[in-house]
Amino acid sequence: DTLKEVLVDYGVSFLEIELTGRCRNNCAYCGVGGPASTNLPIDPLLSFLKNWHQTVLQSRRIPHLSLTGGDPLLYPNLHPLLTTVSSLTIPFMFKTKALSIDFDIDTLPAKPSAIKLTIPDSIEDGRRDNMNDLYRATSLLHKRCIPVIWQASVHSSNWKLLLKSIETAGSYSPVTLAVGRILPIYGPGFYTIKSGDYERFLCGLLSIYQNLYTQNVSLRFKENLWIPLLQKLELLPTENSQSSAQCCDCFTEQLSIDRNGNIYPCGLIRSSIIGTINDHPYQLFNKRKSTMVPEKFACRSCKNFACCGGSVGASESITGSRFS
Repeated sequence: DTLKEVLVDYGVSFLEIELTGRCRNNCAYCGVGGPASTNLPIDPLLSFLKNWHQTVLQSRRIPHLSLTGGDPLLYPNLHPLLTTVSSLTIPFMFKTKALSIDFDIDTLPAKPSAIKLTIPDSIEDGRRDNMNDLYRATSLLHKRCIPVIWQASVHSSNWKLLLKSIETAGSYSPVTLAVGRILPIYGPGFYTIKSGDYERFLCGLLSIYQNLYTQNVSLRFKENLWIPLLQKLELLPTENSQSSAQCCDCFTEQLSIDRNGNIYPCGLIRSSIIGTINDHPYQLFNKRKSTMVPEKFACRSCKNFACCGGSVGASESITGSRFS
């Protein structure tokens, strides 16, 4: 209850860090661009992290890290990074692949609050992992008392296979099933799912979830694109039918760092660099506010609301404008 009160009163400051381009998979639809060998320099990262932590605490918010890539477990400076994270007692999570989960997870200097594993889609697109790898990794993390999140990235070629994979979640007990759509910025248009297929996927997912709910698996959407469907199915209260809540964890103090050290106001907005890890976080928070400016657009009357769900980042990636 105390933590809940703190989150309500002061909110979360969310820092997403793309540590490396290294990955054991080579998915054709992956949004990570540039050479896979590029790694975020450790010394300026540690300096920025300490300043960010201090700034967040001064603003009476809760710091939280999301370590991603590529594959963050392949970052060559992971141990010194987690040593600093541990000394600052910052909760963090990994977004990684099942192939990277092995017994070496016990040797890390800090224990993650959760690990998010992407669901393989069994398509010849560069992925090397499969569902058996996901099951093995999930079971291994359960034994180490680390909560597991399964993440599904939906695109035009995999939505039917994903539904079959998601049906098995109840047997392996991930704490959360996170579902999002591949957006156009993530590569070839071939992977951008059509609205009709996305609706069919969501209808199938809702049907499956009725059973998963009884097995204590929570369902979380990475975006608000399901809102028009829920409204159509009359599963959404009238007062929430035009919710303007932003998606993709767009906290008021979110920052996203790529592996070159550039900082963005949101992981989806790669056209707006607001600084680098050499800048002070306080200045970046102020720049972010002037960049996002959610009060300058009216979600309730916007014709594109059904497309972006109120996310500035999603709006720009889909329509080309943040305030359509």
